[in-house]
Amino acid sequence: MRPSPGSLVSRILQGWCAGVSALCALVGLAVLLGGWVLGVEALTALKRSTATCFTLAGVALWVLGERPPSPRVRVLADGTAAVVAIVAATALAGYLGGMDPAGRMAPLTSVCFLMLALALLSVDRDAIFPTGQRLAVASGFLALLGVATWLYGVAAAPSRGPGATDMAPLTGILLVALSLAVTATRPGLGATGIFVQDTAGGMVARWVLPGTVAGSLLVGALGLAGERAGLYGRELGVALTTVASLSLFSALVWLIAVRLHRTDARRLAVEAELRRVNAELEERVEARTRALSKSEAQYRRLIDESPDGIMIHQEGVIRFINPVGLRMFGYTDLAQGVGQPVLSFIAPDHRTMVAERVAARMRGEPLPDLVEIEVLRSDGTRFWVAAAASVVDWEGRPAMLVSFVDVSEHRRVQAAEREAESLRAVAKLANAAAHEINNPLTVVGGNIHMLAARIGDRPELQRYFDRALRGVQSIADMVSHMARITRLAPLVHLDTAGVPILDLRGSSQPAEPTPVLTSEPGPVPGEPPRPL
Repeated sequence: MRPSPGSLVSRILQGWCAGVSALCALVGLAVLLGGWVLGVEALTALKRSTATCFTLAGVALWVLGERPPSPRVRVLADGTAAVVAIVAATALAGYLGGMDPAGRMAPLTSVCFLMLALALLSVDRDAIFPTGQRLAVASGFLALLGVATWLYGVAAAPSRGPGATDMAPLTGILLVALSLAVTATRPGLGATGIFVQDTAGGMVARWVLPGTVAGSLLVGALGLAGERAGLYGRELGVALTTVASLSLFSALVWLIAVRLHRTDARRLAVEAELRRVNAELEERVEARTRALSKSEAQYRRLIDESPDGIMIHQEGVIRFINPVGLRMFGYTDLAQGVGQPVLSFIAPDHRTMVAERVAARMRGEPLPDLVEIEVLRSDGTRFWVAAAASVVDWEGRPAMLVSFVDVSEHRRVQAAEREAESLRAVAKLANAAAHEINNPLTVVGGNIHMLAARIGDRPELQRYFDRALRGVQSIADMVSHMARITRLAPLVHLDTAGVPILDLRGSSQPAEPTPVLTSEPGPVPGEPPRPL
């Protein structure tokens, strides 16, 4: 991916700082060791104090490349910068005191090094960092003034010897480079912030400032060179220099205007495309919103018209309940349900079980899908519901969705069916017992009749036969009554949920003649028959 202009400038400034710091340190060491220590004449272009300051300033700038610097590095940078400030201040004080300037740096050089030392001390100190950058910028322009002075005048004049107080050309060039490096020590902060921004202001700063500085120097040098060569006089030279400067600035303005126009044209095109896309997105969002509203209304209607009760509770409090569920609990106002503790709707003996199931469901533990619990109506009456629960999201937090249906009637029908099944078993057993008892009883009654007929007319025995026959008749009546009272039949005049029950009313009707003793014993030969 191609880097942006701002990031590219930031990398260039970082490389510039590292290169200039190394260059200043190497030049200073070369002058000190090769020129003043070893006596190499070609390496004595800088004075000892100037070379010392360049070496120390280069070291300080190099170690400050670590961001943020460690405490030891910070001490080293501050120490070398402080030494530079002391050397520059000493040289400047010597000139101000009228002392012999021989061997010392030029006054303009002293001022530049003093400002650069203060700028190095301000790096990474937010309170004074902007002031330090301004000092570095001022130092650069002062050094540029020295270079321009040499370029326009000193180059054509004879040298005034090693004791001259003017800024040497190499010193000026190195000071300009060092001032720019110190200013850009932290790219993007302070005065260099505008240069690394990918904005119109950043583009103007990156084009105008270097073009203005380099172009002005070039125009002045060319105008002075033509005048010295005798091509034109001073008046024409001034006019040519002025027109050349205007042409240069006009070209820069025109170039910047063209680039800004292209940038604005691209921006306007992008804005138009964004407006079009935004309009399409708004239409889609509006259509989607309408669809969601319609879908929400449908789902809301399904929930409101659902035959089952639906409830959402969160952290033990009811957040939603549909009208059917509200009516199940005997309420008419939604405020009577929403906001109430969910356990207040549960029968006391079921609350612990419900709380444990809710906690287990929230933990994701496997549980039966359906459970029957006893709940309370608003008047305190109890009824049974079958409930199914699942975990859902409600306003960004987990909640419990519960659907429930009233199963009280179903449980009543089940209880009636169980009772009817028990009664059917009792009826079958009673009918079987009646049948088993009735048959032997008939035999007993018949034999008693026959025995009574054979004995003849013996009053002292006849009363025993009569008692026995009356007992047999009583047993026969009891068996007949038992067969009738265990009869099961569905009753149309009573709601039994279609389940047959004991017909007590029918069982209370008068008994039919007992068929147990309908056969009279046959007559005994030689004797007339005797009634019971």
